[in-house]
Amino acid sequence: MKPPVHSVLCSLLWVMLTLSGCSNTPEPPFAPNVEEGAALYGKYCALCHGPEGEGYAADSATNLNNVTFLATSSDLFLYNAISEGHPGTTMSPWADYRGGPLGETDIWNIVGLLRSWQTLASVDVTNAVIKGVALRGEPVYEVYCESCHGPNGSDGPYVTLNNPQFLANASNGFIRFAVINGRPDTPMPAYQSQLTPQDIDDVVTLIRSWEQPIDTGPLLFPSLNLGDPTLNPEADDPEFTEGERFISLDSLVEALQTPAKLILLDARPPADYVRGHIPGAVSVPFYAVEDFVDQLPKDTWIVAYCGCPHAESSAAADTLEAKGFTQIAVLDEGYDAWEETGLGVVVGPTP
Repeated sequence: MKPPVHSVLCSLLWVMLTLSGCSNTPEPPFAPNVEEGAALYGKYCALCHGPEGEGYAADSATNLNNVTFLATSSDLFLYNAISEGHPGTTMSPWADYRGGPLGETDIWNIVGLLRSWQTLASVDVTNAVIKGVALRGEPVYEVYCESCHGPNGSDGPYVTLNNPQFLANASNGFIRFAVINGRPDTPMPAYQSQLTPQDIDDVVTLIRSWEQPIDTGPLLFPSLNLGDPTLNPEADDPEFTEGERFISLDSLVEALQTPAKLILLDARPPADYVRGHIPGAVSVPFYAVEDFVDQLPKDTWIVAYCGCPHAESSAAADTLEAKGFTQIAVLDEGYDAWEETGLGVVVGPTP
């Protein structure tokens, strides 16, 4: 599916603005419907970012109603973050042309909701001039930033700073403002009294040095036809306890190696599944489980997993249980823990 024309134009407009240093903030093409945005947010976003955008209802899901974040985020920044996500993190792409459930109007309506939370006047950060040296920024980053954002901007408990999509959308001024002023009521402190202006410019320059080209490869989507989703159909059931929601990674590995009869259900949006999933898993996004119920047997254990580490998979399990499924388990540690085992993943749209 090709991206909507407006989405392509938005991307081109963002590049033009970034290169030109233009300070005009692009406006949505229509007045967003905040009420509809709230309904969509509640369905797709709240389980990770919290009902009021307070953040961290799931691991690494940022605080969206933060005063400094909203003051420096343009509407287009928010639109792109929702539509394209931050690949390789728990922030999935939600646009329909990325395999997600949201159309252009839906995304703008969610942007309208986020904007309705803003209490601090917008701050223009697009024309910030940064004069730093990345090498000088390394020891500063190591002392003040690494524990939260990880070495080289990844693998920390909070925002992944070296994500290509984030860096494509976040201007140097946006990053510098966050370092100077922090994110109030979050673990991100204001560093204006601890670091010199030169230290801050050096850190911003270091973060910018991590920017990589965005993946523009072909868009692939898993089939809506699950076929036979059961692994090891002739084997015995796994030794899971019915009614016990979470299982450990070790329990799942043991069941697969025994082998045991089960179904692996990847509850993340399709784009995440395509980028990597547990071998044999089928793609059943948490928000569309009802569409797949008729393809899933009720006499076979289903293990749902996601990456956040179990918010989306728990939502999928809730829907299945409401439909009469009783042999449901959720992988407690999530997909990232599996990936770290070295047991291998499958990349692409098929199990």
